[in-house]
Amino acid sequence: MERPEFYFSIGDIETTTPWRRPTLSAVNDWWKEFKKELRSDDLEIWLCGSFMEKTLGVYNRFPNDLDVVFVGDPKDEARLKELLDKAMSIGFKHRILVDAFWSSDVMFPHHKEFEPYATIRNGRGYSKMVGGDIVQQHYQADEVFTLSKGLFQFVYYNPSHTYNKVQEKLQNGEYVGVLLKASEFFD
Repeated sequence: MERPEFYFSIGDIETTTPWRRPTLSAVNDWWKEFKKELRSDDLEIWLCGSFMEKTLGVYNRFPNDLDVVFVGDPKDEARLKELLDKAMSIGFKHRILVDAFWSSDVMFPHHKEFEPYATIRNGRGYSKMVGGDIVQQHYQADEVFTLSKGLFQFVYYNPSHTYNKVQEKLQNGEYVGVLLKASEFFD
């Protein structure tokens, strides 16, 4: 069997179709499809990161992904897993990488003083292969818990890589701190 030129997997989600950098058109198409999956009692969905900073802020580089943060009480782990998986798989359909996760504090990377927070993801890490080069990365945290339904909780008591990266970009003037509810951005 021939190896694909591209392969990516996280949890139960995988693709052999390489993604492109997110564009407003591709992200809009993703949202139109993804919002059909939502129910009125689902978690809040927020957008942040380099795509939002490029679109509404001052970021002058090319974003690699769309950061989608679910916020609220994750009462139903099966539903959270379904939403995280759908967000990513619909992103792959539109050839964009959607970095979807739940967070206990949507503002965690923007606080001037670090405050502990937790995230939940649909995988312990990911595997990516491009042209035979394989990258495997496990998400790092101060504590990691295996939840039900294939979810993993990452707890940060100390500044995380993401927190430090965002703080550096804020201090360098690359980011202004764009963070919007998805419904306000799209609808």
